[in-house]
Amino acid sequence: FNEVIYVLVEDAAEGAVNAFVYADNFGEGAFSIPVMYFSSDIEFDSTSLPPMGSVVQDAIALGGVFSELEFSADVITGQVVSPVSLYTAVEGGDAIFETPRSQGGSLVPIVYSEVSVGKDLAFVEFIGSLHAWNDKLLVQPIDLDTFSGLIGLDLMVFDMFASDFDKADDEIGSLDFHFFEFNITDRSLNSSYLYDDDFDYMFDGSGSQSAGKDVKSSAIGQSTSDA
Repeated sequence: FNEVIYVLVEDAAEGAVNAFVYADNFGEGAFSIPVMYFSSDIEFDSTSLPPMGSVVQDAIALGGVFSELEFSADVITGQVVSPVSLYTAVEGGDAIFETPRSQGGSLVPIVYSEVSVGKDLAFVEFIGSLHAWNDKLLVQPIDLDTFSGLIGLDLMVFDMFASDFDKADDEIGSLDFHFFEFNITDRSLNSSYLYDDDFDYMFDGSGSQSAGKDVKSSAIGQSTSDA
């Protein structure tokens, strides 16, 4: 971890952070930010967006489709070194295609959060704030201390996945999931949890898994205006 957090910026000249996002690190500098995309032919604006804390099913009901912002970053400095591309899933999710900025539309970040109630841990997909898909929207890195000061967090949650590509996606043991609580102040790992075998519930927010202790939910993805 190079202590870099990625954010959405709508105007590079102003440099203001418009949204914190959940970024998947695939190694070798490859990153992906999960979003919901609304095409330009859908009448949609910030007043149509479900409130912060709504789940992705609310966005799907309004015409949103699962998509990803993909980019490459320098593995040492964390600086973005490639154009940011939007890949949108077709109906059914069997294929994805690049959606150019010229096509317009808008997007909403997806926030994967671990939410605990007692000893039950549920994985929920929340949606964040609305952003136009145009030439002004950028992904930029900020350092960990700046991030902590902006959002007021003492802890971060890191999610780590391991896949066995020799097994089918729905086969027991095909995927392991480990997450860590990272203390920003002293740069230490406070605790970690390991889950394995059945991960279907992780992606639809409908299930839960027994946890050893309470876990704070992620705040990544909320707009700075709501922080």
